[in-house]
Parts: sequence; structure tokens; C-alpha cells
Amino acid sequence: MTTASDALAEAKLLVAYAQRARGEDYLRLAEQAVDEARTHGSRLLQTEARALLAAALFDHARPQQARRHLMAATQLRDGTLAALPPTLRTHFAAKRELLLLREYERRDIDARPSTPTPRLPQASKPARVMVGSSRAMNKLRRLIAKVAVTEATVLITGDSGTGKELVADELHHASRRAAAPFIKVNCGALVETLLLSELFGHEKGAFTGASQRRRGCFEQATGGTLFLDEIGDISPKTQV
Repeated sequence: MTTASDALAEAKLLVAYAQRARGEDYLRLAEQAVDEARTHGSRLLQTEARALLAAALFDHARPQQARRHLMAATQLRDGTLAALPPTLRTHFAAKRELLLLREYERRDIDARPSTPTPRLPQASKPARVMVGSSRAMNKLRRLIAKVAVTEATVLITGDSGTGKELVADELHHASRRAAAPFIKVNCGALVETLLLSELFGHEKGAFTGASQRRRGCFEQATGGTLFLDEIGDISPKTQV
């Protein structure tokens, strides 16, 4: 819900979005929105205003200034997420303002000279958020950005519950395959005979009960990413 103190900053943001949609220069309005949000707005509104200003600065070929505002928006977001109980984090991370921030974060990766990846479209559904700004987390983000531009198969290791699926999700959305499917298979939850059918599919009549053709996960993930979770739980014979 918008409060009275947020109203002026949000009005500036709405006009800036409208100018952006029309292909007009929205830098000045984005700067005004940041000033208003910093003085009167909520942390969420400050996050959105900073992210929009970063996008405008990227459009004006001012990447250093853009990254400064992008970093400020990221810190605001991460600070808010860290203060929330786990049950509320997913709901908060799915807010429109934070999805926009993720779009601009990916845009920053695309804009770096050392990265040949083209600009990626905005994700069509809410993406999860990696929370944290420690040295280790920043190192992980840099590694994800470095690996995501390649076509290499990636092995993600770690104990159960440490975020392997989240890293895979980040890799997918930072890659040139982001617009294609991201298919997840929990290998440990299926017996091996079912797993093979799940991965490779089957033709109609291939076995008793196969009443129709079924596309396997490899086929479904064509052009995108296939995440094989808990692959170590299946036998080496099946892995090969």
C-alpha cells in the first residue's frame, strides 16, 4: 500500500516509466525520483528508484555511475530481505520492484565489455533472489557471471539445503539461454527405471501402459538448462 510520504516519489517513478515506455529520455525524472524516495519514501521505493536510475544511466553510457546506484539498490534489497522472517522472503522477493532490479542486475552483466552475452529479456515469471553482500557471496556472483556466458556443463557441489538449485537458477537466468526452459529433475526422488523415462522420454507403445509419446526432460530443455539435482544418488552406470 502506498503511503502519503511515498506518493510524490511514486508519481515521479510512474512518469519516468511512461517516458521510458515511449522511448523518451527519463534520466532527469529518475534522478528526481531517487531524491524524493531518499527523503520521503520507503526502502522498497528507494530500491526501485535506484534501479530505474541505474537503467537510465546505462542508456546514457555512464556505466560507473549506473553501477553505483545498482549497488545501492542491491544493498537496500538485501538488507530488507535479511531482516524478514524466512516465511515472508519469497513473497517479498516476488514484488515487481525487485524483479525490475534483477533485470537491471543482469543488464549490468550484459553491459560489461568482457562479457559477449547479448541483452537478455526480462524473465516472464518471478525469479528467486540470492541474498547477501559478503565477500564470499560477491565472489560467487562473479563466478556465476563468468560461467554463465559459456556453454560448459557445470557441476555444483554442496550439502543438501545449501542452495545448489538457487545457483543453478542464477546461472540459467544470467545466460543467453534465459528465455528458454529451465527444467529441474530430482534424481534422488525417482527409482532408476522411472528416472530414465523421465530424462529421455518414450514413444507410444514402448512398454505396457505407454499409451502416448512422452517428451523427456532433455528434449524439454532444448535450448535452455537442465538441472539434475542430487545426481550423486543414482548409480555410476546410469550416470554414464
